[in-house]
Amino acid sequence: GKAMNKTGNLAPFFFPDGKGGFDYVTMDSFSNTTINDNGERTDDWHMKPFETGELFIMEPYYYDVPGKGKELITTISDVIRVNNRNIGSIGFDLSLVRIQALAEEMDSNLYEGAGRIVVGSWQGVILADSNDAKNVGKRISDVTGLVGWQQAKNASKDGALIEANDNINSFYQVNTTTNNPWITNVTVPVNVLN
Repeated sequence: GKAMNKTGNLAPFFFPDGKGGFDYVTMDSFSNTTINDNGERTDDWHMKPFETGELFIMEPYYYDVPGKGKELITTISDVIRVNNRNIGSIGFDLSLVRIQALAEEMDSNLYEGAGRIVVGSWQGVILADSNDAKNVGKRISDVTGLVGWQQAKNASKDGALIEANDNINSFYQVNTTTNNPWITNVTVPVNVLN
């Protein structure tokens, strides 16, 4: 009963309870078309898989996780199909905190930390920056010294290296199994490479 919403739909939303377990509330809306800060509909986590029948990954956003405070997360959701009909969706929120730690660890092993590793979403939100964790959640266009994101997306498709600000930049698309891959930018100073 606790998981049934006002329209009679089974709509549980599970979340960490801050004590090592989970609790849930009922989602009342599955059709909120208000546009969020990332240019997506607020309920795209549900609506996109339901409409398209495909896996969907939301642009990262900050969420208040009980017991932990605000964390950068994404929602990954997929369609529920019965008898070849889309009847709903199922999804989960994924914290992206670990990506920052991985970027810092990998960078420390690359040219003894002389470089920089930046992971960005398809729309240009920084998911990790090995040089400055304070940049996480910012738009790439708002951080000086980074290659423009459209240029980075194009370079990641054809394997091109870009020289900028006395650095060599290499780009790689991270397959998210959607049409919107994340992109990793590995930067190493030219003098270190030489």
